[in-house]
Amino acid sequence: MNIFDYFKNDRYAALTGIELQEAAEGYAKATLVVAEKHLNANGVAQGGVIFTLADFVTGVASNSHGEMAASINGHVNFLRGSRPGDVLTAEAQERFLHKRLGNYQVNVTNQLGELIATLETTVYRKDQKLDLTL
Repeated sequence: MNIFDYFKNDRYAALTGIELQEAAEGYAKATLVVAEKHLNANGVAQGGVIFTLADFVTGVASNSHGEMAASINGHVNFLRGSRPGDVLTAEAQERFLHKRLGNYQVNVTNQLGELIATLETTVYRKDQKLDLTL
């Protein structure tokens, strides 16, 4: 199965409005247009929305090797707020690959190229094979 088709099954990402743009071994890029539904009480994008975008690209990048992987830890830094109409782009880059563990760095930027958030995540690789193609 194509990795794009596989991740269409991520119902929460779809509900949030995330769109996968690119995928390669150990890499993924996705976008999200901030809408009113994403705002917190302060009128900026809720941190959970930004984390979801970053976590989604981590999932794509880490599962791109054809073995099921799941996040076991993540550290996020929220650096700048986002408002409705902002286009957020998250890019995950694999930093470490091992039989059981992987480490990923994610940068989330807006349409101006400004850094919105960073996420560093460790994933655990299971013995379950995924029939995915890039």
